[in-house]
This record gives sequence, C-alpha cells and structure tokens, in this order.
Amino acid sequence: MLSAEMIPEFTAKTATGVRAWWDAMLELGFYIHPEDNPADQVEAGTGQRALDDTACAKVSAIYEDMFNSIGESETYDIGITAWFNYQGYTWDEDKDEWVRQH
Repeated sequence: MLSAEMIPEFTAKTATGVRAWWDAMLELGFYIHPEDNPADQVEAGTGQRALDDTACAKVSAIYEDMFNSIGESETYDIGITAWFNYQGYTWDEDKDEWVRQH
C-alpha cells in the first residue's frame, strides 16, 4: 500500500510538470484516472487497497492542483498520452489513432 510520502510531488505547475508526475506514477505502477476515487484502487494480486487515506488525499489534491494550473482537459490529455506511451503506443497522425510501437 502506498502512503502519501511515496506519491511523487507535483511542483512544476506546467504541462511538462503534469507529464513528469504522470510518468512517475506510472513507474510506481499506478494510473488513476482523475474521475476515479483513489480509495477504490486495489492491488491486483491481493485485492487490498493500493493507497492509504493520506495517499488518496494527496492524489486528489494533486489532480485539483493540475486542473487549476493547466485545466481539466489538458490534464486528461497528458495523462492519457503518458499511459499510452508507457504501454508502448504512439500517436499516428496519419491514422488519427494510437498504434503499437514495434
């Protein structure tokens, strides 16, 4: 279970800072969509909560800070891009879709 101390800080209130935070969370093994309740995240192997209460509060506060800094839509777009890139996909402008990198 992750505690607040294990959640990366969100210090650079820019699009680059948002991407860095998403990338750091993905490296921890977490992708929590801002519309999802962090308390509902469970560890696949155990079925137990993945984040303690302080970590949930920190993640929620970071999302709010991101929304206030760069907007909800941009926050979502950056998070989705980070997730797809982490999974090995890139955006193909010609196809107008995500494609798996080889």
